Amino acid sequence: MNERVSELDEVVVRSSFRKDRPINSMAVISARTFSVEEARQYAGSMDDPGRMAGYFAGVTTAGINVNAIVVRGNASKGLLWRFEGVDIPVPGHFSGSNVAGGGGLTMFSSQLLANSDFYTGGFPAEFGNATAGVFDMRLRNGNNRKYEFAAQAGVQGIEAAAEGPLNKSGNGSFLVNYRYSTMALVCDFFPETREGAEVPVYQDLSFKINLPAGDRIL
Repeated sequence: MNERVSELDEVVVRSSFRKDRPINSMAVISARTFSVEEARQYAGSMDDPGRMAGYFAGVTTAGINVNAIVVRGNASKGLLWRFEGVDIPVPGHFSGSNVAGGGGLTMFSSQLLANSDFYTGGFPAEFGNATAGVFDMRLRNGNNRKYEFAAQAGVQGIEAAAEGPLNKSGNGSFLVNYRYSTMALVCDFFPETREGAEVPVYQDLSFKINLPAGDRIL
């Protein structure tokens, strides 16, 4: 065998994602992008967008047991939650049980969420009924090339997800996720939970169907 040395050109990979640049082009100040990867990495966030946003500058949570967001001292109920462009109530289980404007656990799994915008002031004109902040949440599109399946278990719950194309041409995709409370499954193994103790029992079913229409309107 003869030795031969080859010199290759370097490959530079740069990320185009910027946290200080929101998705909404009309946002000028007091806005940043919420990254799903951040929610998975932050200690204590429990994959919860509300708890994750509590680590941003000028933002905190109303308590360790709730995901109510306090923006610059404003009440949590003054925060506007938006989901796929539609105003919604607090997207959390047991909302209002401890603090108005917050819940115990989020309804949305990080398996489905896409990068979203979080505003602490200077809202664009499209947002109304908000005095504290705006959390504009979005779901990602499913994989339109191949089928994928995922499962995970954690403190919040045991969940399973699936995504894939709706047809062979790849013109559409689906994304679905189901989650069931972990405590509801294990409470029978702990005697103290059988004597009238409150056990968080809940289940979620979320899905998104993407049907690109091109220049046409569905």
